Amino acid sequence: NLSPTFIEGIIKRFWRYDQSKPCNFYNHDMEEIPDIVKNINRAYNGVMKFDSFNHIEGQIAAQSDRLSFNVTDLEDGFRIGRFKPQMIKNNFPFAWDILDRTVDEFIAECTITVSYDGNTNLLKTNIYKDNDIMGFIYQRFAVSFREALMQDLLNNTIANLQRAIDSNLIHHAEDIRNLNSVSVEFSSTLNEQFKKYARFCRENIFTMTAPFEHFVAAMINNYASGKVQIPQIWQKIFNDAQTIGEKINIIAKYLTCEITDCDVINHVLEYSSDIYCEYFPSYESIQDTNITLDAALKRTSELNRQFFKEEIGIPIIFADDLDFSNDKSIPVISVAKKFILSVPEVGETVQITRNGKYKSGEEFHQGDPVKCGNDIISGTGIAVYNSVNDQWVAAISGLQGVDRNVIIINEVLQEEAIQLQAKFDGYGDPEKITMLQLKEILAYAESLGLTNRYPSNVAFINVMMENVQGYENRSGCIYGWKQRKGTHICRAIYLEGAGELCHPFGESEKFYDGALFVKHSTGKIHVLANDVAFRTYHHINNSLIKKEDIPLQKPYRAEKFQTKHEFKRGINSTHIVIVGAGVSGIMSATYLIHEFLDANPIDHTLEISIIDSISNPGGCTYNRPTSTKSSMANSIGILGIQSPTACIEHINQDPEKWKNIFR
Repeated sequence: NLSPTFIEGIIKRFWRYDQSKPCNFYNHDMEEIPDIVKNINRAYNGVMKFDSFNHIEGQIAAQSDRLSFNVTDLEDGFRIGRFKPQMIKNNFPFAWDILDRTVDEFIAECTITVSYDGNTNLLKTNIYKDNDIMGFIYQRFAVSFREALMQDLLNNTIANLQRAIDSNLIHHAEDIRNLNSVSVEFSSTLNEQFKKYARFCRENIFTMTAPFEHFVAAMINNYASGKVQIPQIWQKIFNDAQTIGEKINIIAKYLTCEITDCDVINHVLEYSSDIYCEYFPSYESIQDTNITLDAALKRTSELNRQFFKEEIGIPIIFADDLDFSNDKSIPVISVAKKFILSVPEVGETVQITRNGKYKSGEEFHQGDPVKCGNDIISGTGIAVYNSVNDQWVAAISGLQGVDRNVIIINEVLQEEAIQLQAKFDGYGDPEKITMLQLKEILAYAESLGLTNRYPSNVAFINVMMENVQGYENRSGCIYGWKQRKGTHICRAIYLEGAGELCHPFGESEKFYDGALFVKHSTGKIHVLANDVAFRTYHHINNSLIKKEDIPLQKPYRAEKFQTKHEFKRGINSTHIVIVGAGVSGIMSATYLIHEFLDANPIDHTLEISIIDSISNPGGCTYNRPTSTKSSMANSIGILGIQSPTACIEHINQDPEKWKNIFR
């Protein structure tokens, strides 16, 4: 019952015309057209016109499909978490402008519905990080995006037709076939963005390595076994079926009629996590785009309360306030894949700030720079922005051996690792990349949405990490795609509400809506927001962690005293011992030295001893030359000591051994 004109439209649906060639040029050989279609064309005296463009209805249908594909691919990409809004900003600016405008419109609506007079930019930043609210935003975005594409197509098509009419080229609908180009077309600007976005999709969305039938089979098995109930209207028919074959046939019809690919993935994630983990990266996530306006407004109200807590101050937490003993925490393992980059021996100037954050070039972030007189203290290396922690971090150049710094890019998928490896290998020897090349790799990673990066060193990589299983890497190379060794088991607890974990040397990590606290075998404690925590940490049997699995704690607050370093007159020397060094210890020592020099006490000598565990892969020794009025001792190894408290206890057991240090 298909007319020849309709068949022609289908046949020409995917033809891509070269507009620089005559109108009878097309990319497909006539041999590709089925014989039955050729026979129909002959029977109707060549009505399909294979030597010209498609008819107007066919052109409209082709572009409608193209419009639909782009909207669906973008919405699905957001829903399954394969890319984040920032990636769209770099790869599809037309869509980003609409998404950003949709967020602005939602915020404007919120300020009317929900009482809020705080920092709108801060609210916007946190909305982009909130899965619940963004699920609602994606609903609105899809509608606005579709309308914007339709408007662009309509405007450009009208302009094309008007030019042809003004040039006396169109007198009849059939004349549209013989123009020099397709009439129904998007603007040239949007077409160029389509091409870039298509490449982006091929690299980031259309890359599922799992045979999808495994997922569908798991879903069918769950329904057939009664593990999960299908909707009531289908369940009644299912119950009436007599044979297994009939029951499976009903399930298949239900899946065909009502279930999308994303629904299948979501189902397997929830009910067959073992199969999901086998085939899917552990940090895929499904965004709920069925959230209502009321739910989105309620969630925004919760964010407002978090901002209020931030503005009035939040509880300060110290490591000693937390209990990671076996009966108060659970064992977990890190499953996030990481990509390791080397830091060049020659870096650029990086300014050091009092609060442990960094500044690069003239773009100052939070924190006042440490000064010696009027000079800002700095080192050489590279400063990069970590979007997850919202802070600048710096890697140091010029260190050798196991102390050599590296940059770790966190949460890297296999496809992204392959792309990064190709980029990395293109520069030759990874030990000899330049600062410019490193910046190019980091910029490329950012275009893939990889902005969770932080510094470490070769010792940490050697001890704590290994190549991802099945991934080919240079033999013995510490760089490339890595994962934590399965033997490194961490302990985890969960804290509700808001707080700020203060580390021993001034660094801190804030959280506003509950967080997972993970203590590593090195003694280091990390704070992870909910969305990152449950993607990157699993139970030791590799099963997914849920919030209710984790022991809930309220920090025990022992009496704390905040001290300030004062250099009293009448005392001719001050000796400060920093226990548990690492990079934080070095930063603290640097700060103390220059605080001392700034105070410039007369005839007063400062000596700083850094005590660290030689076996601690996160630590490194440092001997920084300073003014003759101060000196730093080399690090002294205390094997097997994992916390300052344990270190003091160890020292007290043999004070004679340490009398030259604690004199």
